[in-house]
Amino acid sequence: MSSQSGDPGAHPESTFRSVLEFGRRAREPFAWAMAAVCAVSVLIFVVEFLWSVLHEHGGLFETSRRLSGNSLGIGSMALAVAAVVACRLVNPATRHCRQVCLAVGAVVAVSGSADLVLAVLSLIGAPGGVIGIILGLVGDLLVVVVKAAVAVVLLMMSRRHDEDRSVLGSPAPDEGRGRPDGVGQDK
Repeated sequence: MSSQSGDPGAHPESTFRSVLEFGRRAREPFAWAMAAVCAVSVLIFVVEFLWSVLHEHGGLFETSRRLSGNSLGIGSMALAVAAVVACRLVNPATRHCRQVCLAVGAVVAVSGSADLVLAVLSLIGAPGGVIGIILGLVGDLLVVVVKAAVAVVLLMMSRRHDEDRSVLGSPAPDEGRGRPDGVGQDK
């Protein structure tokens, strides 16, 4: 058994710090794992689509209507994005945060592209009235817009830190002090 100090509050604080340290160490492997889970999910979706069209003779348009908008679950995508944000924005940023951003962004972009193609294909020969077709299309396009926005945000997050500084116009940490307009600087 470990020796306890006389301070009863020291133990929970050290446990909390060790949990935070573990979270910092595990964020990049978790982000890579979520990127792999999302990629496998999209791959399984493509295989399911092709299997349905080629082997089950489900028909291209009927299969497109059935599977449209389901290439990558929103929950999986949200977990992957949260892991990427933790890699990029929690100091210090991980070594491969740029590559993780690009990988997850590419998977989300492929997923959104597949959903867009299926949304267009599902319009051809769609049963039902005009209202049903419009509502189905709006729902499918909403999924595509969300995935496109996530892909763009991940692409923007993948930029390097020095590119961020040059775009934002802020000085590097070792350049000048005070406000940019010179207020508060000694002359």
